[in-house]
Amino acid sequence: MIAPIWPRSAAAFLIIRTMTPATRTDRYLRLYRALLIPLMILGFLLSFLFAGCAALDKAAVARTDRLPEAPFYKTYRKGTGEPEPAIVMPLKAEPKAAARLEKLRSAIDEYLGTQSCCLSAHNELPNAGAPWLYVGSSEGENVPMEAASFREDFEKYPPMVVHLVKPKPNWTHEMQKLAHSENAKRVVVTQLDFVQYPKADKGFFGKKVVLGSQHEDKVRFLSALDKPIEVLQLSGVVFDENGAELCAGAEGIVGSDAPFWVQALEAGKDIDDDTLDQVLRFERRQDIPGAPLNWQAAADQLMWNLLRRCS
Repeated sequence: MIAPIWPRSAAAFLIIRTMTPATRTDRYLRLYRALLIPLMILGFLLSFLFAGCAALDKAAVARTDRLPEAPFYKTYRKGTGEPEPAIVMPLKAEPKAAARLEKLRSAIDEYLGTQSCCLSAHNELPNAGAPWLYVGSSEGENVPMEAASFREDFEKYPPMVVHLVKPKPNWTHEMQKLAHSENAKRVVVTQLDFVQYPKADKGFFGKKVVLGSQHEDKVRFLSALDKPIEVLQLSGVVFDENGAELCAGAEGIVGSDAPFWVQALEAGKDIDDDTLDQVLRFERRQDIPGAPLNWQAAADQLMWNLLRRCS
């Protein structure tokens, strides 16, 4: 036999109605006391977890991040204070190609020194313990090991990644002294080097390589899908006056696509000295008012993104 529902419901209703305010208060106090200790334990565990994550991030020597579509920049945190003028350290060229890149490196360095956003550093920072940056394809030559697992199975081309090797404490200490001596809120470290960028589709049948901010170049029709493009790149990372990294990114200056038969033989086509000379003196961005040289446009875009857009 099924027991009637209404009498029980009515009885419960009458009990609640007949409870005095003091009785209700006692029940609430008991409930609060029962929940207080678990909530305190939960709060302690959460604070410990967040503090641990912050400590791990601070202790990490490097980090690797996947980049979205161009422009190729990663914001780590937002800085405070006016970002400009920022101290821009002397441009460093890739060591094994330093001699070949010296004329272009010197020209970019001199150009940045004339810009209102930048203060040329009067003192060099030590090479030992300096940060190092890789921005490029997640697959190819000289790719950091940490970037090898970023390509998904459904992706036709490998993604772009940024890999930042953080500075050592001695370098950070010297950087802090330099920033405080110049009363600057930002310090920018720049690099000029050869990297590889992935190809991308252009329309139904064409291919292209995206070099940076509103900058792309055509790729040969007969070009191996899995072979990246060698790119001469200007990259940089910006720190606040306390040495915390704020943003890192890069702008490609020029790319070089090898013929299909060269790619089929697993050989690459380096950017030769004639191309470097053309880049230094003649290659211009006709799509930008005033048609600046490619490297001038790359320098302008790099500084604007690092100092204004990202940090």
